[in-house]
Amino acid sequence: MDLSALSKISSKKTQNMQDERQKRFDRLYRMGAEYLKRAKKTDFSDRSLVKKAGICFSQAIENNRRDPRPLVKLGYISTVFRDTKLATRYLNEALRLDPENKDAKKLLAHIEKQSTQAIKNLKKDKGLSLQKVQKLSEAAPVTGKAFYLQTQELILTQIRESFERMQGIQPTLVPINLQKFEEIHQQLETNYEELNQKLDQLEEEGFDIEPLERDFQKLEVNLNLMEDTCKLSRKMIALKKSIQEETSKVQDWNQVLEMHPAPEKKAEIDSHFDEMMDRSDELADELDELEGSGFDIQALMKYYNQFSAACHRLEKLLED
Repeated sequence: MDLSALSKISSKKTQNMQDERQKRFDRLYRMGAEYLKRAKKTDFSDRSLVKKAGICFSQAIENNRRDPRPLVKLGYISTVFRDTKLATRYLNEALRLDPENKDAKKLLAHIEKQSTQAIKNLKKDKGLSLQKVQKLSEAAPVTGKAFYLQTQELILTQIRESFERMQGIQPTLVPINLQKFEEIHQQLETNYEELNQKLDQLEEEGFDIEPLERDFQKLEVNLNLMEDTCKLSRKMIALKKSIQEETSKVQDWNQVLEMHPAPEKKAEIDSHFDEMMDRSDELADELDELEGSGFDIQALMKYYNQFSAACHRLEKLLED
């Protein structure tokens, strides 16, 4: 048997497989870059393009884990949508592969700068970097070109103000913070509708409003992000309340069982055990869903762990 020939054949097959994987990597990376380019043109309002870009970059990584470029792109996407924890993870991995990667370093510096600013804002406002968004100023009625320029200035002012107010904003478990988020979202939405009416008026007067609409989309993205933050915060607060209520119920049962109750009472509690285990699974599924949306669930896990510990205690007491 010619071992040398077998070795050459094996080596050639390995090389062919590596070449194929590299081709797939190159194709997926180019596709991801194209989707990302198109998403940028919409100021990331087209989430489907962003999702497709993310899928392509993730699949590219599976075909070549030594190339930092898709990691940097995923870090960039995460930064755009303010998921700094995930962005930092991607970018640090990119720097592990290429310690001199300029894009990864630049993005990490940007994240650090944002985090520093967010901390300063938190100190100013006891956990919130947001102030109320101002209503649109009551400008003197104008028409024609002056009205166009006035509307353009109002849109740019709103974009700037909304970006400033939303620095460092993340979904919250604190109801009073959610209340402030919702007040801001409501005013942003009111301003958005008023500006939309002005655009309609300009279009009726025969103006080319496409340049204004491109800027207007940036405000729409901020409005959508604020709406998502409010929705997720409401979901988190409701889930926290549910977990705490179930924990309290199980802890009450445990206290009863620790007093060695009559067999009938123990049997009554035991009849609810399977139902509570099903409820435990439902809460775990809700946590998984939140985590799947990109949210860090550690703040909620503290409450779920307390519930889980109470359930384990209940099971042990029922077995005794």
